[in-house]
Amino acid sequence: MDIIPDLWPAIALTLPFAFAYICLRVILFTPLHNFLEERDGISAKALSDAEEMHQAAADKMQQLNDKLAAARSEAGELRNAARARAHVEETEILGAARAESDKKVEAAVAKISDEKKVAATTLRGTAKVLSGEIASQILSA
Repeated sequence: MDIIPDLWPAIALTLPFAFAYICLRVILFTPLHNFLEERDGISAKALSDAEEMHQAAADKMQQLNDKLAAARSEAGELRNAARARAHVEETEILGAARAESDKKVEAAVAKISDEKKVAATTLRGTAKVLSGEIASQILSA
């Protein structure tokens, strides 16, 4: 048994193997390799596009959040200004109402005072007449 094979049978068996390898490389391996490389390129481009879109969406979301915060702040300022105006109006209305009620109270107090004086004068006159009548009845009896 020879460990080293004969040269011509080895060449004869190597030729079909080399032919099959070259055919497979031309027909299968090269197009498959090109297809896989193209697919990797498309996948990488899609991933980079997705990352750009994600970053653009995040930037847009940040802008919208900033605008929303500014709008909330402006709304708070407007609300505070409206409260201040309402407080000023309330103070003015209450002041006018107090002044008017004070005038009415003063007028009522003056009227009551006048009526009190009239009633006191009338009662004094009536008391004098009654005391005179009582005294004349007591003295005539």
